Amino acid sequence: MYSLTLITGRPGANKTLNTIKMIVQDKDHQNRVVFYHNIPLMFLDYSVCNSFQGFFYGVFRPSLQGNDKEHYQLLMERCHNQKRRVELKDVPHLEQQFDAWQYDGGLQLWLSWCRRVYSSSRLEPLENYLAINPDATFDQLEQFNLHWISFDNPTDWHLLPRPCRIVVDECQRWFLPRRPGSEVPKHISEFETVRHSGGDVFLITQHPKLIDSNIRRLVVNHYHFVRKLGMNRVIKYGFPDCADDPDDYHAKQSADKQTIQSDKTFFGLYHSADRHNYKFKLPRKAYFFIVVAVVLVLLLFLAYFRLFGGSNGDSSNHSGGAVSVADSSVAVVPGGLDNGSNFSQAPRSIQQVESEVLPITALSNQPHPLNSLCQKLSLAGHEDIRDSSGRTVRTYYLNCFTENVISYKAQASGSSSPGENQDGDFARNNNDQAQSKSYQERLLFTFDDLIQYGYQFTLSSNQTPMLVYGGQKYLLVNYN
Repeated sequence: MYSLTLITGRPGANKTLNTIKMIVQDKDHQNRVVFYHNIPLMFLDYSVCNSFQGFFYGVFRPSLQGNDKEHYQLLMERCHNQKRRVELKDVPHLEQQFDAWQYDGGLQLWLSWCRRVYSSSRLEPLENYLAINPDATFDQLEQFNLHWISFDNPTDWHLLPRPCRIVVDECQRWFLPRRPGSEVPKHISEFETVRHSGGDVFLITQHPKLIDSNIRRLVVNHYHFVRKLGMNRVIKYGFPDCADDPDDYHAKQSADKQTIQSDKTFFGLYHSADRHNYKFKLPRKAYFFIVVAVVLVLLLFLAYFRLFGGSNGDSSNHSGGAVSVADSSVAVVPGGLDNGSNFSQAPRSIQQVESEVLPITALSNQPHPLNSLCQKLSLAGHEDIRDSSGRTVRTYYLNCFTENVISYKAQASGSSSPGENQDGDFARNNNDQAQSKSYQERLLFTFDDLIQYGYQFTLSSNQTPMLVYGGQKYLLVNYN
């Protein structure tokens, strides 16, 4: 069966490479001669391999290293900017090397590429013949139809000997759309009988609408290649006939979709305008969405800490040892003792506590940083304060009773301790009615004063404050 196949895709989508691969690996039509047009430096073409440009691009350039590679790269860029390839006149010092290579270098270059891209089953007749005749010439090997032949004028494609396979790259140059009602040229009308004339034709272009509508109507197979984000693989969409808009969403949904890895075996087989080196590249829209996503995450992060103060479990970021009235956790913010005592500091890490609750009096039997200062501890009370954000937070205070006993003279009428007399009248010398009194020294701490010494605080289920030390919870006695 002979057919007309259309290959489309944007520049860099590996249209030509995958077309060559399809033809080379086709097991059903192995013995057909392949004619091609507009594929530069095609090394399956023996005439290319045996030319100076075949020697320069296929043998000499791959052997360059270091500074030589950089210097020759500049020379090639100069020639390519002039829309031509390097010729012998550009590097006359290579003439003798090229002449010596020509003895059998062209044949060996062609054979190396055949062995690289063709399957072992396809190469078997060739290798068998070379085993019989190691000195075989190309004319003797031509019978195996492994070579490709260049032809000059694509509009004469129908004049090529059959059966054959024909490949025309950038075919829109010769098969342009016509004005409505104009006469159909012969090189276009001949496609109407391609299935009966013994030829397979592969037309390569960027988009179906770049070629004549008559050709589009006659297409039997249409393959559209798409490269995503500059990656080293393409998506191949297969259609049973020509898809006028292969990029259309609905057209892609009905197509036979296949992801193809770019086959490095074919890299260098021909001189491609699109170099086969790919870098992952995000489209501009993707950068915009990434920036928006990052900003949204930051805003959510800030909003969370704005609303919840970063509280988690038994720890919080509220200052002043404050606890939200609605929360069940105590804020833990490091602070320092102001009494000048030299205590050893314990680790500040907060532990998960799973032990039973003991009375605060049990702590005096355990070594802890306040042992040398406080004979006993108790809850002094709390204070509710509204912060700048309008939220009410609760600050708890702790009594530390020292071993010091303070004595003073008090009136018989009953002034209590100095700390309980607001105007200081207890210091007045009234020998007639004064009597001697004493009280135990009491220091007042906020919860956050003790955080740096390894103490932690939490609330019970009924909101009763508890001191935590060494993984043990102690219930604070209220207002001792």
